[in-house]
Amino acid sequence: MARNEFHTIGKYFPRKDGRGKVEGRQEYTSDIVLPNMLFGKVVRSPYPYARIKRIDTSRAEALGAICLTPHDIPNVRYNERSGCLPRVCYKDRTVLTDTPRHVGEAVAAVAARTELEAHKALELVDIDYELLPPVLDPIAAMKPESA
Repeated sequence: MARNEFHTIGKYFPRKDGRGKVEGRQEYTSDIVLPNMLFGKVVRSPYPYARIKRIDTSRAEALGAICLTPHDIPNVRYNERSGCLPRVCYKDRTVLTDTPRHVGEAVAAVAARTELEAHKALELVDIDYELLPPVLDPIAAMKPESA
């Protein structure tokens, strides 16, 4: 295809939503509030490799929050990548885990009537972790007992 045959590259196309954004009238998904809508937050592991010994959600629930732990939902493994070959699509993720394998892995979730209540509930979830030693040998890390 010759350079002069391009119909869009190097051409000006006005944004249809530009005026609303500049004037502050554009509505974003975070601006939408529906009847009976709840706000959710995820409790994430502060440790790279650990086992959860105890989760206490009673203080968050006393605030009116709905709490989920790994014991409340099925332990179904999935692959978070959208396009991969079946042979190499390792199902290595769960929605919530009781054995986080990296900092930031989801270990619990809360939902509340307002975003502020959800944030407060998140801070009230009390978790005791048992820190696990890292598995640094790649061959040993592939064994089922290392996960």
